Amino acid sequence: MTGGKLPQEANLAAGLVGGLTEKLAELERAVRRQAERFAEVMSIGAALASAQDVDALLELVMGRMTALLSADAATLFMLDASRQEVWSRVLVNSSLEEIRLPVGTGIVGHVVASGESVLLGNAYEDARFHPGVDLKSGFVTASLIAAPLRHVSGRILGAVEVLHRQPQAFTLEDRVLVEAIATQIAAVLDNVLLYAELRSQNAQLIEAQRELDVKARLEDLGQALSGVVHDFRTPMTIISGYSQLLAAEDDPKERVRLAEVVDLQVDQLNTMMKETLAFARGERELLLRPVDFPRFLTEVEGFLHQEFSQSGVKLVIEPSYQGAARVDEGKLKRVIYNLARNALQAMPDGGCFWLRVEQQADALVFNFRDDGPGIPEAILGTLFESFVTHGKPGGTGLGLAIVKKMVDEHGGTVRCDSEPGRGTRFEVRVPAGLPSGDGEGSTPRPVLRLS
Repeated sequence: MTGGKLPQEANLAAGLVGGLTEKLAELERAVRRQAERFAEVMSIGAALASAQDVDALLELVMGRMTALLSADAATLFMLDASRQEVWSRVLVNSSLEEIRLPVGTGIVGHVVASGESVLLGNAYEDARFHPGVDLKSGFVTASLIAAPLRHVSGRILGAVEVLHRQPQAFTLEDRVLVEAIATQIAAVLDNVLLYAELRSQNAQLIEAQRELDVKARLEDLGQALSGVVHDFRTPMTIISGYSQLLAAEDDPKERVRLAEVVDLQVDQLNTMMKETLAFARGERELLLRPVDFPRFLTEVEGFLHQEFSQSGVKLVIEPSYQGAARVDEGKLKRVIYNLARNALQAMPDGGCFWLRVEQQADALVFNFRDDGPGIPEAILGTLFESFVTHGKPGGTGLGLAIVKKMVDEHGGTVRCDSEPGRGTRFEVRVPAGLPSGDGEGSTPRPVLRLS
């Protein structure tokens, strides 16, 4: 009997050992599988941290979770709190399309509303399941796991969903794994959404800035055109006056002189048009060249005479400076014409306008003075802004803005001193641009008085 029991005991022991070996192998496989899953979860966490937009996050979730759980599909739903909807993008006819569901609708809507995860072995048997997404995507869901994306603050940011075409395809262990990954997604989703919002706002700001730049450019161009149209009046007035004189003049030499004056004003008009076209191309030119001031002031005097001779205002030019300066002759003439015309318009009942030019150190100083009614204190602070005018019939409010712009372009300054009832004084300073010795030793020209 004893001998017969030994083989039986040996077989029993061998069976136990074999069973234990198989069990140990199974446990080893389970541990290895868990270790691999844990490593994959850690890898997903690291990858999530590098996602910078929602599309990248969707692609990562769909790809990595599908592979990890041997699922057929996975997607990420985000909560739109302002509309109380969950939304995602699903593959429809080879392209991603956005879908939206009200919070509380469908499994995902229920998970977001309740904050609890769901595991289903047969989705169509659950009354909460919403087949609309399946109908749109063409996918037929059997098993699914849905877990909320819960922020550390407790807020629900959305849900992650994993799908399978086969029933009972997922386990409770899979559910725990999805919940762990959902926690990692929630940790980075806030930053991803914030980054996406910042990018969107930045793009909007860039577009708004571009529109503002275009608008400002158009406004600048409009003001430049307004300035040119405004300053056309001086050469046009001169051309008109001298053309009348030319028509009535019989002396050939005098006709040549008058024609030269007209031709000079046509050149001035062309220069102004070229300046405007250059401005439209984004170019700003200051044509600095040596200008002989005795000749310059003689021309200015002759041109202003055309306007002042038809009014009751005396014109007095005191050219103390007899040298040369490096300036933009055309623009400096426009400065003088605008200030002279302003004074003329301010004295419809007559008066006197003085212009004195002198050198102080390395600057040319133009002093303009009239004995008109003065400028109201209320507009003195905005005098050099566009469209500021007072009490002048037909005034556009551009003359002094043009003056300041052109003086600024020369690197100079302009200031005004005025009192109601006591006249107005302007001082324009521009760099002479030539050695201070230029023009010294010359005698002043006599005062010119034209009425």
